[in-house]
Amino acid sequence: ELEVNTDAPTMLKVMGIMSGDDSGTKEIIDAYELVFPQASRDVIEKELKLSFNDLVIVVQEAFNLVLGEDNKLGE
Repeated sequence: ELEVNTDAPTMLKVMGIMSGDDSGTKEIIDAYELVFPQASRDVIEKELKLSFNDLVIVVQEAFNLVLGEDNKLGE
């Protein structure tokens, strides 16, 4: 389990970052740092050791979970 920041100001910032069609590496990292508190980032970085593509999926899914969106990849 990973803790996710779900407060409204954080989510508004993340929505602003992720709303563009050209979300690049910087935007993904910015969203990652906002969505996950340091303890969760430590687990992701030290224990899970995800590839960048997998990290992008984790960030997107955390964001969707917080917003209550049921969109699945590929739909």
